Amino acid sequence: MKGMMLVTLLLFVVSGLHAFSSGPPPYVCDNMTPNHPGSGQTAANPYTLTFSKSTYGPNEEIQVTLSGSQNFKGFLIQPRKEGTTSTTTYGKITPDDNVNTANPCTDGKTALGHKNDADRSSASFRWTAPGSDVGNIVFLFTVVKSQTVYWVKQESATLTFDSSQPTQQPTAAPPTTPSTEPPLQDSINADPGCGTTLSCFPSSCTTNCDYLVMWREEGTSEVEFTLKRKIQADNYYIAIGFSNDLQMGDDSVSMCVTMDGVVNVQSSYNNKGIRQNLVLDIETYGVTMVSGNYTNGVLSCTFKRKKNSDLAVGFNGRKKRVATDDSTFFDLNSSYFLLVAHGAANKGTISRHSERPVISQSKIDFLSLYTGDSSSGTTDGPVGTVTRDKQCGSTLGCFHDCNGGKCSFLLTWKDEADDVVLSLTCARPLSGYCAIGLSSDDKMGDDSVIECVSIEDRVDVYISYNDNTPSNHRLDDQQYGLSNMTTKNEDGVLTCKFSRKKVYQAKKKRATGPGPDTFFDMNKDWTLLYAYGKASSGFLNKHDVRPLTSDQKADFQSFMEIGASANDLLYKVHGILMVLAWMLMASAGIFMARFYKEVWPEGMEWCNLKRWFVVHRICMVLVFLLTAASFIIIFVKVGGYAKIDGSNFEKSHPIIGIVVMALTFINPLMAMCRPKPGESKRVLFNVAHGSAGSIAHTLSIVNLFSGLWLAEESVTANTNIVLWVFVGWIIFIHTSSHIYDCVKRRDQKNITQKSYNKVDKSPDADKDDGDIPILRYDSKQGEAYEMKDPTAGESLNDTQQTQVDGVKLGLLLFHMIVLLALTIAVVVMIARGGQSEHDHDK
Repeated sequence: MKGMMLVTLLLFVVSGLHAFSSGPPPYVCDNMTPNHPGSGQTAANPYTLTFSKSTYGPNEEIQVTLSGSQNFKGFLIQPRKEGTTSTTTYGKITPDDNVNTANPCTDGKTALGHKNDADRSSASFRWTAPGSDVGNIVFLFTVVKSQTVYWVKQESATLTFDSSQPTQQPTAAPPTTPSTEPPLQDSINADPGCGTTLSCFPSSCTTNCDYLVMWREEGTSEVEFTLKRKIQADNYYIAIGFSNDLQMGDDSVSMCVTMDGVVNVQSSYNNKGIRQNLVLDIETYGVTMVSGNYTNGVLSCTFKRKKNSDLAVGFNGRKKRVATDDSTFFDLNSSYFLLVAHGAANKGTISRHSERPVISQSKIDFLSLYTGDSSSGTTDGPVGTVTRDKQCGSTLGCFHDCNGGKCSFLLTWKDEADDVVLSLTCARPLSGYCAIGLSSDDKMGDDSVIECVSIEDRVDVYISYNDNTPSNHRLDDQQYGLSNMTTKNEDGVLTCKFSRKKVYQAKKKRATGPGPDTFFDMNKDWTLLYAYGKASSGFLNKHDVRPLTSDQKADFQSFMEIGASANDLLYKVHGILMVLAWMLMASAGIFMARFYKEVWPEGMEWCNLKRWFVVHRICMVLVFLLTAASFIIIFVKVGGYAKIDGSNFEKSHPIIGIVVMALTFINPLMAMCRPKPGESKRVLFNVAHGSAGSIAHTLSIVNLFSGLWLAEESVTANTNIVLWVFVGWIIFIHTSSHIYDCVKRRDQKNITQKSYNKVDKSPDADKDDGDIPILRYDSKQGEAYEMKDPTAGESLNDTQQTQVDGVKLGLLLFHMIVLLALTIAVVVMIARGGQSEHDHDK
């Protein structure tokens, strides 16, 4: 019963977690850059794309093969127009291998990628050309040999249009046998007016899109939007957000939500710096439903949105609170990045989006005709190396992570009158950034930030501020206090030299303008933070890894030299201790108590204690000690209770941690006060003690997932995969052991019953009144004593006393090996988390 309870609990709590699928994620379909440590290789590419012919005609089918001198694990291929930076794709791809390859892109793009990371020597497919001349075509391809060795956005030979070729009809699909699968979804196709009388996103999709957003201006006060999305359930949503940057947070949102197939439109707001969506006080504030339906797997919704909050107030009535104003319902007279997200809904309330939101590459003017993103798809290019300045520590102050003179970044400074002359150099690609934060502690939040941002062939310097959430916002005057700026990006090295005012010059300050609270005084000493990542249209994406922090506070009036470190040692120790406690020790201790009380018969005790009890007690004592140590470490590190801003799952981490610590403390106290075997309260103790242990074990595993989610900058998706394997193994081994025990008890009961029947010939001989011993398990008491039974030897012969179930011992050994292997894997991944990224940059 206890085994089934754990299975049920595990299945219940892990059902809400997010798994990681293999293959390229949809959000890399534009830049084709893997979300792997490091950057693309600059050495000669050993892989090539070959074609069955070098020209194409209308609807002609051409065989394409990717191969090379070395095996590879992953790839992404797209047919694009030669000589342009557009991400539009052309034609149609039909894979030769539908099992291991598929189109990973969700915005209507033509592409092919891997579905697993198996080694392969080649990949082939058929490309059907467009029905007319679209110009010269090249295939861009990214090939991944290993996690850190890959070639990005390589270019094939050119396919030219052959006008002499007759127009071919598209190849008909072969006949298929009847299928029991549900009917295919309706296609989502772009409106014929897209790009001429109607704005459409994505502009590259024309037929069979996964989603589509269309809009046009209606009169002087409204914009009409139509949202379409392929979905799998009748409780779902598709939402569009209007954002001033490329990050979720501080976004005005309009969303179409289905509840049992009925579609409604709502206005909401993504909290600033917090990944949480809140429906406005008036949920239909500024929006009017025109039509909506859910038919054949497609959610379609048309609504009108007022251009600004002034028009919305007059339309929807009196405002209830400040939640419905221009701070949450943005003015469409301004341009915004467009965010498109989708996911499941529960009784009209949306859940976390099911995949990373799609974001436009540039800001969109929603009152003008939109024809496509203007930002280019230029290859990021190589990442270079930074060299330590020899004047560091003598005539220059320096902050760096140099090792043997090679660095991934270098900040130098020199005090000059009212300014500090700064130079920030970092190894970044063409569309990337590096930033320095001035902080009063070693954590992000309440920091004055200096950004060095590369936008293709242009480099700029900006001043911004990390609020307490933490979320980054540029000051109204984005280059306040800066002068003498010189910038460049050469050979993968980004350099920004400039002068920064030491203090804020007092003047009339706007509400969100620069001030002493956002532009810190450089006469004071500050802890320095270094972060880097990718930039789009000049705006910062989330940093790639956990920011580095200075080993000591920086004095900008001295020529001190300061090193940088990840400052995440205590976080790692906290995680490792919890993994050892709950993946290894708790799993072993609970397994012993649940399934091994009856394996070793009387006479095989250790110090008059049953073997299972000795192992169980040692494991659970270690669980308590490891959990307590981990709890104290993180409590000291964060300075008390950790206030986490984010999804409810992320916020639950410290709460669940406290519950687990409490149960871990209470359960040994219960064990110390356990009633003796046979007492009436013993059954109640068994239920309470076992339930507390199972609940603590289950919650701890849930917390391991949320902890890895919070530490996503420092660990890879592989760690989550190992955890999922662990969950699957626990479910499998507990279920298998439970079934084995049931079968064993049934067989033993039949054997024992027959032996009793030979002695007792009464009519009631076939009844089990609880007196028949089954594997030395007393079915009346429901107990297997922790200590040796002093009367056991009286009724057992020598053979019975020494008989041990070899199958269960083998199963136990194998279980321990699997637990140890999975635990070591997670511990190593946590310990090495974040190292490869920084080491590679050096």
